[in-house]
Amino acid sequence: MVLVDDAFPAAVADHFAAVFTNANVSLTVDPKFDYYASAEAIAARAPPPATLDAFRALIGSAKVGSVSISDATAQFIQEDFVRQRKDAQPTLSEADFIQCMLVARLLALSMQESEITQDIWGKAKSLEARRKATL
Repeated sequence: MVLVDDAFPAAVADHFAAVFTNANVSLTVDPKFDYYASAEAIAARAPPPATLDAFRALIGSAKVGSVSISDATAQFIQEDFVRQRKDAQPTLSEADFIQCMLVARLLALSMQESEITQDIWGKAKSLEARRKATL
């Protein structure tokens, strides 16, 4: 006989709710794609192993890599965000800033750069604006 504490399912549900409600995921489903294709059909469409290895190396380095921000760029980013809040988007929050900084960090790592530049910041803002437009 197995005894289960009545509070356990609620605690697990609360934990998973907290984990999954903080995720920002947007998926586009292609209705023409064969989602039930055989393993052989999928393997035939896969890129060559060298391409997959390069992609895995890129993703792996982005997961563990670190980037820096120069004082001048940090000042520029801060002033740019404040200007955005005053001029066009007064609803921008600290969470929006953190999200955009995360995008800038990942963008820099994906470009194999060790520093976030003003150019990368601009591209990150553009990507974030496109993401928000899809919501």
